[in-house]
Amino acid sequence: MIRLWGNYFRIIIVLISFLCLVSVCSNYIIINFTFICMKDDFSEATEANGTLKSIYDYTPTEKKYILWAVAFGTMIGTFPINVLYVKYGARIPFFSAGVLSALTTGFTPWAAGQPMWIFVILRFLQGVAYSADFAAIGIVISKWASLNETAIFIATLTSFTSIASIITNGVSGVICDSSLGWKWSFYLHAVVCFFVFSLWVLIYKDDPTFHKSVSVKELGKIQKNKSEAHIKDGMKVPYKAIFTSPVVLTVWLCAFTELSTLIMIATYAPIYFRSVLKFDIKIIGFYLGIMTAIHIPFRFVCAFLSDKMKFVSEILKIHIFNTLAVGFVGISFVVFGQIPPEHNISAVVCLAILECFISFNSGGFYKCGTLHSRQFASTVISAIQFTKCISLFSGPALVAFFVTDESNQTQWSHVFMTLAGFTFVANILSFIFFTDKPAKWTEDGGTVKYTKKEEDTVKSFYDYTPIEKKYILWAVAFGTIVGIFPINVLYVRFGARIAFFTAGILSAITTGFTPWAASYSMWFLVALRFLQGVAYSADFAAIGIVISKWAPLDETAVFIATLTSFTSISSIITNGVSGVICESDLGWKWSFYFHAAACFFVFMTWGLVYKDDPSFHKSVSAKELGKIQKNKTEAHIKDDMKIPYRKIFTSPVVITVWLCAFTELSTLILIATYAPIYFRSVLGFDIKIIGFYLGIMLAIHLPFRFVCAFLSDKTSCISEMKKIHIFNTLAVGFVGVSFIVFSQIPPEQKIWAVICLAILECFTSFNSGGFYKCGTLHARQFSSIVISAIQFTKCISLFSGPALVAFFVTDESNQTQWSHVFMTLAGFTFVANIFSFIFFTDQPAEWTEDGGAVKYSKKEDIVKI
Repeated sequence: MIRLWGNYFRIIIVLISFLCLVSVCSNYIIINFTFICMKDDFSEATEANGTLKSIYDYTPTEKKYILWAVAFGTMIGTFPINVLYVKYGARIPFFSAGVLSALTTGFTPWAAGQPMWIFVILRFLQGVAYSADFAAIGIVISKWASLNETAIFIATLTSFTSIASIITNGVSGVICDSSLGWKWSFYLHAVVCFFVFSLWVLIYKDDPTFHKSVSVKELGKIQKNKSEAHIKDGMKVPYKAIFTSPVVLTVWLCAFTELSTLIMIATYAPIYFRSVLKFDIKIIGFYLGIMTAIHIPFRFVCAFLSDKMKFVSEILKIHIFNTLAVGFVGISFVVFGQIPPEHNISAVVCLAILECFISFNSGGFYKCGTLHSRQFASTVISAIQFTKCISLFSGPALVAFFVTDESNQTQWSHVFMTLAGFTFVANILSFIFFTDKPAKWTEDGGTVKYTKKEEDTVKSFYDYTPIEKKYILWAVAFGTIVGIFPINVLYVRFGARIAFFTAGILSAITTGFTPWAASYSMWFLVALRFLQGVAYSADFAAIGIVISKWAPLDETAVFIATLTSFTSISSIITNGVSGVICESDLGWKWSFYFHAAACFFVFMTWGLVYKDDPSFHKSVSAKELGKIQKNKTEAHIKDDMKIPYRKIFTSPVVITVWLCAFTELSTLILIATYAPIYFRSVLGFDIKIIGFYLGIMLAIHLPFRFVCAFLSDKTSCISEMKKIHIFNTLAVGFVGVSFIVFSQIPPEQKIWAVICLAILECFTSFNSGGFYKCGTLHARQFSSIVISAIQFTKCISLFSGPALVAFFVTDESNQTQWSHVFMTLAGFTFVANIFSFIFFTDQPAEWTEDGGAVKYSKKEDIVKI
């Protein structure tokens, strides 16, 4: 059979894959250019103070949300998209992502004219589609690249960002300037996206073995020197082995440092060129374009050299290329930061050299990750997408921390040297861990035999596998992480009444629809659980606002103890109610319906009863209002200041509060998750008695919590500062001591282990008078920001504890291995407790004072005491 492409059909696959990647990326970045055109579109405008303003002329804050929504969507999408790739291959999931990207792009002009939240949701979905890119790269390379063409495949497919930028900016510029207008730029991109992804789904197959366009000769070349496991790709994905592999972790670190550098340049080079190097605004774009133009062809030259050089061993090539791509990038960044403004052309040349060094990455960490993980390359490379999302925040965070004056070169040099330091660390670790050999976990031993026919076993549709249960549970954690920031913005803008009510209704709806989602599709259920997590993210911010607004200063700990005990109380109520309903004729589905109805009822009550300001609540007497406001500043009572986010997030007091919360929550979550396993496997308890002991510990802990809070508020013989130190030491430091003691109690003394864990639970009860109280008293009217971030640390704790167990424990019956987990966590509690003695205070922060108050026209009659 004669083929037009001969024995090179894989080039067609690479080309169509590349076009799809470019299309999805173009859809994501098109808004960056069209912002310029949109503000001049007065077809729909509003009038303010006699000035006509386009509804598409967004404020800097609105633009930030529009851009960040994609980053959050990409972060959230990376994990579930990767699961779809593992289960179904790249063909259908990448096609689905392309269709989603096309739809969201096509609807963008419509969404831009709607309320901001609709636009942000559309951009979030565009980010979810964009998250499919790197996993697709991994699968295409794993399936279609021969081992001696790996770097060329990598260089081609990972250059999509630069190409997309050049094409999109050029096309959008022409269309925006034409009679069609900016909207047609989105329509054109959407149509092109549909077209290239239609080609993809028609042409691409995950296995070249079954593609009629692949010759025997080409198939032999693709499969040469690959193991049978790599070719068949029938193994379970060893997530634990991948995520704890020093080689893979170092690959991700190298990727993170390099991507942070690239994003820093893309974001801040125009500002640095203008403010420090004093270039004319007209010439900046030209220089940045030249750097991109040099970088792209150089990338392919580097990849060709990496694949075709035979006189150097593969591992030596990887080390050389990675040092150029990571280590030399750091050196270039340090040099760039020291070049004085009068030599600004030298700075441009230095940055161009830096861009060229980056081109070596296809033969460095990318190639190492691909050769080491073989058939699991998609998992490794897709996680690089996640590091890219983190880089979108880390670079701006560094700039926010160091740069207060954009024209000050010294401040910028601190940013560059910090980033360079990370690149040097990553490069050093690469010499220790990098290898060109396939990992042990890519071998045949774990091959899974599948069968579509299941005649022997009758299995309930709702009988989820452990992996499916993990996704269902993790979806809530991811939803909570993602929801914390936007929910907090809603609290700041609208107060707790509307924001918390909205979260409650969302929780009720998602709970009520859970039985339907469970019966319809696993992925519908995961999506619903994600939304439930978003609703759950509202809890801690609500606690902060209620305490700030309604708690007298001398009742702070009691309020904290009451409101933060919701987790334990809900566990007791839900387990009891669900158990009764599940055993009744109604069945498990009615447990969800009952909880949804109860949720709807209590939040309707909340909406009717609660007000953010007790001054305006008709049920609050003058005497009670006086008590609530006693010793509070006018700024605290009015709560009308701009929120000083930077000062809050860089405050040593607040950071130490979060560190204490993280260590204690990690301990509690570890106990909740692994105590049953430890009690059974190490201490040898009978399975029937374990639940009883865990219940007893919970029962002791709850009343003790309120006693501690009462003592913290009402003990007047000790200063507030000393009480905070004492209570925090008991809640954090003594928890660490208890954990160490617990780990050393031998199995034959197992009752003492139970008692020790009960004492530990009691020590955690002191937290309301420790770090919680410190954060509340210090942040005053901004305590909702501080406490809502504790929700984020709680989500991180859901991963940190299991990560420690995965790292240390290979045999669940081995007490020594468990003791390493307990002592590691104890070490963190000791560090946190030491910092609390250095930084904790009972005084309000300087940034809670009146200086930055914003004046509103609203009339407020405050009762003065």
